[in-house]
Amino acid sequence: MGYYCTMVHGPCRHGNCDFWARQKLKKATIEDLISGFSTSVKECDDGVPLNQALERYWIDFGIKNRTLLCREEPVLCEKMQEVERQITL
Repeated sequence: MGYYCTMVHGPCRHGNCDFWARQKLKKATIEDLISGFSTSVKECDDGVPLNQALERYWIDFGIKNRTLLCREEPVLCEKMQEVERQITL
């Protein structure tokens, strides 16, 4: 039996915990997220394809498992997808 996490009201995910990243994602506006992505791309600008840059951005943001996030919090997943849609326009 694993440990119980009082923050997520469920089992502890240890190294896969992205609780604080989810909180940050909830509070951020779409414009803030787009701005953060643009800044991070300018900083690394190493010729990485856009889809890989987006994936790297979410990992750096703190999202550990996007599939799990989309299953548990579809609103946050939709917010991420909207950011990606606006970036790829």
